[in-house]
Amino acid sequence: MSPLWSNRLTVGLFSDGISVRDGGASASVDSGAIFWPNAAGGEPNSWSQGVETLQRWIIEAASRRARLDIVISDHFARYFVLPWSSDLTSDDEWLALARARVDMTWGNGDSWEVRLDRPRFGSNRLACAMDQDLRRQLLSLKGSGGVAINSIQANFTATFNKLCPSVSGSLTLVVVAERTCVTIGSVEDYQWRQVRTLSLSNSDQQSLGRIIERERLLLGLPADVCVLQSLARDVPTQSAVGTH
Repeated sequence: MSPLWSNRLTVGLFSDGISVRDGGASASVDSGAIFWPNAAGGEPNSWSQGVETLQRWIIEAASRRARLDIVISDHFARYFVLPWSSDLTSDDEWLALARARVDMTWGNGDSWEVRLDRPRFGSNRLACAMDQDLRRQLLSLKGSGGVAINSIQANFTATFNKLCPSVSGSLTLVVVAERTCVTIGSVEDYQWRQVRTLSLSNSDQQSLGRIIERERLLLGLPADVCVLQSLARDVPTQSAVGTH
């Protein structure tokens, strides 16, 4: 079934356009999707450009009553790990700590939407921060056919939710690569140890294995560490539409 006519779609919002594919939140955001590039001449690497492209797709191609699961590129997200603390007894306290960390690291903490993974007693927690204005603009999108937003997730966390059943207690590197960035996190004993996002150039795409190896060495991890890898999207040349 064509993604243009399905009722449940996964939309990837990248720095240079959007991808649209059939399926809900469990679907991958990969090269099998139809890609709509941003209009030429706009601000490069801007999420506002992607929102405009999504609005254009809704008007020109979305099916009636389409339900969208939107996956935000890690280019527009920030991740960090909060060490477990027995002094924090509620989600509100954890969230306050995460917001303080965001404010200290990137500034203007009130402008970020901060999310935490589900608590697991005694385990570090993964935090994700995204621009609140991005979420507001996405939720305000409306189409004549009654398009609705089911969910908004950052790519790394959305992908990890799918990979989670494959994660054992042994040391694991979780690698989620896009064309312009790669996010690498380490998990051991079912809890997060480290996570960071690196920018990628076109040449870096060809040497992703070397980048992963460099991260392994920097973290002092053994050569036999398990690697779970997901390539979120290849070079967007296949099935390109909406270029006008």
